Amino acid sequence: MSFAKESELKMIAEGVENGVQLEYLRSQGVSLIQGYVDSKPLDAKAFFTWKC
Repeated sequence: MSFAKESELKMIAEGVENGVQLEYLRSQGVSLIQGYVDSKPLDAKAFFTWKC
């Protein structure tokens, strides 16, 4: 994470499963996340229903 910060790169955290992890990552400058904290895996139809 320090390399990404120093290089002014966006960080994507994968596998974020709970609010504690999410808060820590946000405090470290992570701007994008993927994981169960956001949504369980979805098929295409369910994704579009969820996202739209």
